[in-house]
Amino acid sequence: MVVQNGAEGLWSDGDDWTVEEQFRIGGMNAPEEEAFELFLIGLSVGPQGSLYVLDNLRSQISVFSSDGDFRFRFAGQGGGPGEFDRAAAMGWDSEGRLWVSDALESRIAVFDSLGTVLRTALNPGRRPVNRILYSLHMEPGGTWIDQLSDSPLLYFVRRDTAATIIDTVAALRYPPRPEGGPLEARLRSDEENRALARMLPSFLWTIGPDGTIWEGLTNQGSFAARGASGDTVRIIQTAHRSPTLSEADQQAADLIRDIVSEIPILPQRYQALYAMDDGHLLAQVPGEDQALGRTLDVFDPEGRFLGPLELPFAPHPRAEHVFRGDTIYAVTLDALDVPQIVKAVIQRRP
Repeated sequence: MVVQNGAEGLWSDGDDWTVEEQFRIGGMNAPEEEAFELFLIGLSVGPQGSLYVLDNLRSQISVFSSDGDFRFRFAGQGGGPGEFDRAAAMGWDSEGRLWVSDALESRIAVFDSLGTVLRTALNPGRRPVNRILYSLHMEPGGTWIDQLSDSPLLYFVRRDTAATIIDTVAALRYPPRPEGGPLEARLRSDEENRALARMLPSFLWTIGPDGTIWEGLTNQGSFAARGASGDTVRIIQTAHRSPTLSEADQQAADLIRDIVSEIPILPQRYQALYAMDDGHLLAQVPGEDQALGRTLDVFDPEGRFLGPLELPFAPHPRAEHVFRGDTIYAVTLDALDVPQIVKAVIQRRP
């Protein structure tokens, strides 16, 4: 199924969604239990509605009530039961147990909702190198979808309760990289390095509530969905985000054109993809001069573009956010680039 969207969304006046912020956790001058040093934060909502916050730098998980009150903290760095080198992913199974995966030590730990370690298991395989944090997609039958990287492919694999790989769900190819040896040896300055990071395409992906895997590139206006069998089942094409180069984009492109002459240089159209639990797909639009964007393009479960959703904050694309029903838990940065967790509610209008 190919869904070709026009330049205008399907929302008419009064149909669009709005977002109302509820509270924030963290930021500058926050109490110690709300202090997060980096934006590498994963979020998940537990069976009783509590918010579980994974701090990748410390490998700790902090638990807050649905109203934002700190409750307790567990896990941490180390090699013992329930400890990690770099905790990178978490997900809840159908029995209310929290599975947490280590990015570097190839192991996984299972906790109850109070943070008690129930068991640990080996979890072999290379972690994705361009997304430190990700989510574990837990399936009703006890299996779960994990993510592994082996350049130039990103693998989605199905594991059983012993963390043994039993199937490959999908294998996605990373965007092409410049030929001619390591880029580090070809770059002549920090300015060229920043220009390269600005203009080269990056890979986008997210997993929907039914296990559908959505993929795309930052400089393209299309997304593809793969079903549980790995087959492409839907393609969304957009026409409303013009790929025009800003003055800063053009300067960056001119600076590295001779280094990456074999790769088309196009500006970012999107920074991240998010799947809501009702099947809607959200694509984050860059802010001015490629700053973190506050606008999400909304596509319905069929892939039709509805319109833009304006947020009172900018989700950080390298964090893991939660979209549950009409509630959003997201990681953003305050004016001093200190991480904050925001709870907001979507107001849908018919």
